[in-house]
Amino acid sequence: VVALDRSGSMAGDEIEHARRALCDVVDRLGPHDSFGLVSFDDVVEVTVPAGPVTDRAAIKRAIRSVDARNMTDLGAGLLKALEEAQPAPKSKKK
Repeated sequence: VVALDRSGSMAGDEIEHARRALCDVVDRLGPHDSFGLVSFDDVVEVTVPAGPVTDRAAIKRAIRSVDARNMTDLGAGLLKALEEAQPAPKSKKK
């Protein structure tokens, strides 16, 4: 899971380079790999829920939709990314 700062300081080339780098990462992942993206400024959003890379095009569309804006709440962004990275609880077999 990637935590992406989308605060105002990322405007311009910075956010474009970050989006391009994330799309490159997605292109290198296989169908058994997992990926997730948490975007944050003063608001934290799960842009791509953590899970298998089954639809690269949809993941890259979501990455490209992230724009720079507002102030930074780094702590909240990192906490949400850590939550997303936790494995889903396994169901108990009866």
